[in-house]
Amino acid sequence: MAFYSFFELLILLVLGLGGAPQVQGIPPLPEDPALLRVAPAETLVYYEWFGNGEPRPDSENRTERLASQPDVRQFVRKFLTAARTSIGAQAAGDAPEALAYVDFVVRILERPGCVFLSGVGASPAGIGVDGGLVVQLGEDKGGVEDVMRRLESRLASELGGQKAVREALAPIGDVTFHELPTPAEAPRLSWTVFEEYFVLAWGDKTPAQILAGLRGEPGLESRPEWSAWHAMVSVERPSVRTFVDVAALIPIFNQLSGAQTEGIMDLLGLSQVDAVIAESGLEGEGFVTNARIAARSRAGLLDLFGDRRLGVDDIATIPADATFGIALSLDVPKLIALALEIADYMDPGTSAGFEQDFLAVFRQRLGVDLMEDGLAYLGNSVTLWNAPSEGGLLFTGATAAFSLENPEAFKAGYDTFMSNLQELAPAKQVNASGRVSRNIYLESTEFRDHTIYFLNDVGSADLPFAFSWCLADNHLMFSTFPQVLKSSLARGVDVHTSIMDNTTVARNSGANAVSYLNGPEALGPVYALLQIVGQYAASALQSEGFDLNVGDLPMARSILPHLGTELSVITADDKGLSYKHTGTVPMLDPLLGIALPILGLNWFIFPF
Repeated sequence: MAFYSFFELLILLVLGLGGAPQVQGIPPLPEDPALLRVAPAETLVYYEWFGNGEPRPDSENRTERLASQPDVRQFVRKFLTAARTSIGAQAAGDAPEALAYVDFVVRILERPGCVFLSGVGASPAGIGVDGGLVVQLGEDKGGVEDVMRRLESRLASELGGQKAVREALAPIGDVTFHELPTPAEAPRLSWTVFEEYFVLAWGDKTPAQILAGLRGEPGLESRPEWSAWHAMVSVERPSVRTFVDVAALIPIFNQLSGAQTEGIMDLLGLSQVDAVIAESGLEGEGFVTNARIAARSRAGLLDLFGDRRLGVDDIATIPADATFGIALSLDVPKLIALALEIADYMDPGTSAGFEQDFLAVFRQRLGVDLMEDGLAYLGNSVTLWNAPSEGGLLFTGATAAFSLENPEAFKAGYDTFMSNLQELAPAKQVNASGRVSRNIYLESTEFRDHTIYFLNDVGSADLPFAFSWCLADNHLMFSTFPQVLKSSLARGVDVHTSIMDNTTVARNSGANAVSYLNGPEALGPVYALLQIVGQYAASALQSEGFDLNVGDLPMARSILPHLGTELSVITADDKGLSYKHTGTVPMLDPLLGIALPILGLNWFIFPF
């Protein structure tokens, strides 16, 4: 989404790019259709990665060009070499074996592969699991059997007499599966190398299923809904593909977790979800992530956006030079009601306690009903941004605006609230020498017929921000400093001076949520700080034997010119939610793009 620390971005860039053995390779290798066939149609969870190709510096795709930068690739190589050396040193006498395992894992991640879960069942003996890992090794299969034989010996030695005793797997045609030693309560683990594929299977049924898929029998792609769902999220050059059969998993989860979770699933609306499918990869000039939550109906968390979508004026509150901006069409009262309902389900009486311990005290002391005189008059849009033109560096000018459905009615309650709050706030006390006693005081300043209130820290130096708020026509606004609110009020809501002037943003003005990050402007100023942080980090790593120093970091010129607008969009319809992220930076987990904004906002607004 819109928020990344620069250090996280750098690690993401260098480990997800530059030919590093990372599950999200840039560029990806061509798709291998056999990998989708090895998972059965009834698969519960499926994750596929497409391996690492060779990035081209003359590519039209910014992400691929970034991956091709020589010092980015050099840093990746140095990082991986240092990691390998460090692992070998820690393994001491077992270093050759440990490094063989490391090299094997690296090789697996460099090549196209998939992992899937096709069955989960509980029994007195434990939880049974069926699933598998399949990797296309290509022509070079050397060393695989040696590593797996080493692993067999290691596991047999460590388990001793506790390893499971099972009937040996019969050959499947001319293919023999070798069993890895496991505890008695664990599922069967078996492996083989078939043609150009390494296969690791857990469970008794999986080996035959995987071989059938590798020989051309249909698998997950034969599921009736697959074509329609995949069409919603397909990417030109996919790097990662994810599928979760939520409808099949929830009954299993409820069975394993107990009766209470079933009610929680209903309240959250997850019991109405059929599946989640996502795909990420290179498309056009950058990196794209598409995800879809397919549902029979929208309920619970999925219904918090309501039926209203963002309008032009909603997004126009965000200035054109914003380093980041978020706009949500959100039903705040519904969010609070849902949070209370869930809390009551888990701990009966929570909402009554909230009424008695908070809302009643709020009414008594401040003279207004928070729900009926305040939140009831909120509109359905919330925006958050930071802009240099308003005095913000990175996040220091963060400003939020809540739209008002009925500004006049809200103002009546707001005026009463502020009048009572000023009476309750501590008054300044000045001693004989003219010094003001240390405290945090409620102050106000007038600007263009608006009263801006802010917290004034005198003497304690405990508050780095002068948190400020004001009622501005059709919005209730909050910011870090009164000067930031003045700048925002002076600009007003103007399409031509907002991020709506960005055609990419404008095309998505009818969505339910939009998240925007101006890559070069947001990350450029941080690079100087990154070098200082990198120096400290490298110092600590080197003291632990990890041979990486600050001179190995890629230069800004290798990264910043390739960055552009990072845009995430969520759109709700009668059958679920769709998510799309476009930009240069790969998303580590595309499903987080949907989960985190909803759950994070839920925590932010109702954190108990």
